[in-house]
Amino acid sequence: MRKTVAAFAAVAALGVAGPMAVSTAYAADDATAASCVKQHEDGNATVTFCNPDGSVIQSVAYKADDAVKFSVFAIGQDANVTVPEGKAFDHWAYTGSTEAVNPDMPVSQDIAVYPVFKDAPVEQVTVTFYDGDDNELLSVTLDKGAAFSEFAGQAEEKLTVPEGKTLAGWYMAGSDQLIDPAGQVNADWPAVYPKFEDKAVEAERVPVYRLYNPGLPQVAQHLYTASKAEYDDLIANHGWKGEDIQFYTTSDESAEPVYRVYNPYTSEHFLTSDKAEYEDLYQNKNWQDDGLAWHIPADGDTDVYRLRNETTGEHLYTVSAAEKDDLTQNAGWVLEGAPYKVYAK
Repeated sequence: MRKTVAAFAAVAALGVAGPMAVSTAYAADDATAASCVKQHEDGNATVTFCNPDGSVIQSVAYKADDAVKFSVFAIGQDANVTVPEGKAFDHWAYTGSTEAVNPDMPVSQDIAVYPVFKDAPVEQVTVTFYDGDDNELLSVTLDKGAAFSEFAGQAEEKLTVPEGKTLAGWYMAGSDQLIDPAGQVNADWPAVYPKFEDKAVEAERVPVYRLYNPGLPQVAQHLYTASKAEYDDLIANHGWKGEDIQFYTTSDESAEPVYRVYNPYTSEHFLTSDKAEYEDLYQNKNWQDDGLAWHIPADGDTDVYRLRNETTGEHLYTVSAAEKDDLTQNAGWVLEGAPYKVYAK
């Protein structure tokens, strides 16, 4: 058995067909295939190995009568193939087909073959998650470069979040910085832990009631409270008349407060959101501290008008622009401003 090896610019290709119509194969069209032509020696069978563009990698010839298997011709040829980025060599095929040439096929005539590629194996990485008690939760393996959120999503399906808490994110051992969910994972992460935070309690609207007591001095005839119990008690047991809900505030205890103080000499209850005014009245001017009256909603939509009767000194608080206008225009009251907003009645 005699072998002849040569590299030429042109090699014979028998039965050249059109270009391959598959995504994983790269083959020459008719023009490039025709360039893969070799004038073989009499009595030889030549296999010409070509790149997808039709350029010759190498030509290998054996005596045709020896019927040498194709696998012998192909020894080491894949190492010389120009492989596109992201691909890997898979097998040799005839022009116009992606079907692999049978390695056991005896070669007794000249042929030209082209490489068929497959997607190159993607490197994978593993992230190992732990729960809040330092117990291993699970390990997730995905392609290198995948977003962290793809790993974390699987872990969050198994994670038990403590009652009253919410998952703020994940962090690596030795760091308190939360991992960016969109960040790529390009290496194994052996220990990732959850960070919990207190669950936000949705604020509710709190009604503020107004009462009227004609039996008290005029300076003290109105009282405001966010306590339904106080409102009901004053009506039932202390001669006050209920004027129902005037407006709504919020249950959010982190919101700005409104304070209430009481003057034991005039029986007036006074309200202010000005802490300095509040402290001055009960610390320096003999008012009694009634404490927190309510909280101001950050997204309040209606002004609270503060009015003062110039004759009696009484203060009135209203969200009614009509009531404000009537009192200031017809009843001797003065508008002292609109210090904050609440929810309309």
